[in-house]
Amino acid sequence: MRRIWVNIDLQKLSLRLWQSRGEPMTVWDLRQWLAEADCVHERGAWYACATTDHLQADEIVEVLVRETIEGITFINRQRRDRQRL
Repeated sequence: MRRIWVNIDLQKLSLRLWQSRGEPMTVWDLRQWLAEADCVHERGAWYACATTDHLQADEIVEVLVRETIEGITFINRQRRDRQRL
């Protein structure tokens, strides 16, 4: 079983959606958009997502992938360098 947790820079995401839609996004609008993209709000800024295709690279702060194969869980943590964002 494979699960992806994503720490999203909600300000950058909100700004992109605002620019593309032409109107500001409320917190509830942003959470609804994420829910429609199959992202479930988890602890703090973490979201459990089926895929990250709907996000741009600079909107992703950190990715945590957990995969269990034959009873062994592998964790791959990828942190974006904030200096490059």
